[in-house]
Amino acid sequence: MHSNFNNGQELVEMIELNRLLGADFFIFYNLSSAQNIGGILNYYQSQGLVEIIQFNLPSKVTVYDWIPTVEGVHYYGQFAALNDCVYRNKGVSRYVVNQDMDEFIIPRKLETWQQLMENLPEGSYLFRSTIFPKDWPDVLSGNDAVDALKFGSKTVLKQLRETKVFPHDQRTKWIVRPECIVSCATHDVRKTIANESCRHYNVPETKAIIHHYHDYGNRLSIMVHKPSVLDDRINMYKSELLKRLKCKWNALKKFMTKTMSPIGFKMVASGQLWF
Repeated sequence: MHSNFNNGQELVEMIELNRLLGADFFIFYNLSSAQNIGGILNYYQSQGLVEIIQFNLPSKVTVYDWIPTVEGVHYYGQFAALNDCVYRNKGVSRYVVNQDMDEFIIPRKLETWQQLMENLPEGSYLFRSTIFPKDWPDVLSGNDAVDALKFGSKTVLKQLRETKVFPHDQRTKWIVRPECIVSCATHDVRKTIANESCRHYNVPETKAIIHHYHDYGNRLSIMVHKPSVLDDRINMYKSELLKRLKCKWNALKKFMTKTMSPIGFKMVASGQLWF
């Protein structure tokens, strides 16, 4: 998280949907976040589900490679955060998952990551990505729509996606076995140890795909004519997800009344998960 991230609904949905998919624990690297985010992270930390890593980075960071800038750390220290996450989980977790706050690795036929891993060759896994524009219309009606709107569930409301699925060398994210990794980057595994069981595997889009819930903002006028397709795979999780969101927001309200939320945390980059 960075840029004074303040979307509490997005954070809670990110945690709860990934728990349904199989995440046991979350490590957050965050450059800056708002006061409400501190309260939410404190709640999940009290439940034993979250660790917060504080990085002391140089004040200047490179945001985009294609924009000339002063010397600094690449994209809010993302490479450092990713490799730190992998190395601190060697001998601790079976897998480490890399994805952004607005991304979810969704199996296409199975229900959980664990089931997916059991049906893939042993190793580490790279996943292709597709975009569900948050600017496009909601595709839902009835009570589910009311609950989804109440809790800000973009995954339930946004079921129209672009037809394009990015190739494995663009926007890829990964699930890796940490003991196999020498170095990794945002969209690929740079180096693994020389072991057949540690090779990385390009997962076909028919088995799993990254749902990227992206906001085009001012660029929307360019995107409105992109081909779209209804993808309702998320309905596999819809009922349980909405129940969890209702439960967690009730619990958060009670937690917030008993504790003082701290001023925004000083940390780096995006959330990493392991299971």
